Amino acid sequence: MLFELETEGDGIKRVSHKTFEKVTLPDLMLQGTPSSPIRIQDVQFLHCRISPGTAWLGGQIELEDVLFENLDCGDALRINSECHCRRITIVGKLPKAFWVRPDDGVTLARNTTDDSIVFDISTYTGEVEIIGYAGPEVKKDAERHVSLYSHWKDEVNWQELGIGGLSFWRLALQKITSGGTGRGVFSLPTTKSKNYQKTLEQRARLEEAGLSFD
Repeated sequence: MLFELETEGDGIKRVSHKTFEKVTLPDLMLQGTPSSPIRIQDVQFLHCRISPGTAWLGGQIELEDVLFENLDCGDALRINSECHCRRITIVGKLPKAFWVRPDDGVTLARNTTDDSIVFDISTYTGEVEIIGYAGPEVKKDAERHVSLYSHWKDEVNWQELGIGGLSFWRLALQKITSGGTGRGVFSLPTTKSKNYQKTLEQRARLEEAGLSFD
């Protein structure tokens, strides 16, 4: 089965109500425009492979009820924060990383129509970096994922807590602060990482200082 966009009378290019299972696609690189947006709705990618290209979803795309289960697409599945997303689920060990990031100067597209979950990463074990969403917008595994908020940088004395600028926490806060997004979700270092124990110890200090992790 080929992944093909269909254009209807409203000018929207779309793929809807399809399941792609164990399919190899040459790439999954999509970019809509104001005059020709893209809508991907009720679509499942089950154990698919992207080769030789990669998976990148740019702006002017609406994603709703989309499942990526063990998508082998090289290093990462990338979604531009400008995309309108609702109920996007990532499952399994692949891809190696899942990144939702804004381009420089891009205003994040926010969901205002309902209170549904934007991203479900609760059963995904790869690296996660979601810029611009946090809290109840993202269904997480509390053992592996954490929400961060930019105002935290001024709410505790990082120097007194002994948490330096190259720590997991400070580097993650810099990412959500420099882009003006204000919030984000990150995967904690894995148990095999040399920084795992230190990161957990620093988290305990932050909680003692008054920060509450959701």
